[in-house]
Amino acid sequence: FKLTYGGKMYFSDWFEIVNDDFQFSDVPHSHKYASAIYGLVEKDVISGYSDGSFRLDQNVNRVEAIKFILEGVNSNIYKGDSPFNDIMKDSWYLNYLYTAYKKGIVNGDPDGNFRPGDNVKLSEFLKILFNGMDIDIDENVTKKPYDDVNTDDWFAPYISYAKEIGIIDKNVDKIYPAKNMTRGEVADAIYKVMNL
Repeated sequence: FKLTYGGKMYFSDWFEIVNDDFQFSDVPHSHKYASAIYGLVEKDVISGYSDGSFRLDQNVNRVEAIKFILEGVNSNIYKGDSPFNDIMKDSWYLNYLYTAYKKGIVNGDPDGNFRPGDNVKLSEFLKILFNGMDIDIDENVTKKPYDDVNTDDWFAPYISYAKEIGIIDKNVDKIYPAKNMTRGEVADAIYKVMNL
């Protein structure tokens, strides 16, 4: 390690060069989501846990999904009070949620709650993802994209678009829109949209 200061050069042997090929303990580079996960880590969008794991199969809650997406688009994060009844003032995610609300990415439930700790469902996640990435979605769905998605379902436009751009599998009959999203799936979807 070399440092120049005040016209003088200083050397240090305190530092050691180590292998910079970082890998989570549970995400081998051969995993189907590895490119997405390591690509997002490189862009400081997501991180792992202190034990060196990423926890691919762990479910993502609604506010975690918002944080990942806002980090993915490098959004300015605004400070403000919660627009929802069920959010504590000192919540770690308050400013992320406030930002998402102000930008029109989320609007909560008709009862004024957001349910921050609930697992994010595929249908909810796709809406947050496309709204957060400012993607214009055609609201008119004339053909069922999957057997378990009707053309008049509120989430049909998001599912249809996700199928069109290859975020979800085009070769299956059902996609289970109410299924919980995992960290691996969320990372994969965000990375795909960022690289469209």
